[in-house]
Amino acid sequence: MALRFKARDRAGKAKANGLLTSGRLLWLFAVG
Repeated sequence: MALRFKARDRAGKAKANGLLTSGRLLWLFAVG
C-alpha cells in the first residue's frame, strides 16, 4: 500500500512538472 502511494505521488509530481514546463513554454511563446 505504501509502495502504491509512493508510485502515485511520483507520477503526480512528474505530471505537475510536465504541466509547469509546458505552461512556461506556452507563456514564453505567447509573450515572445
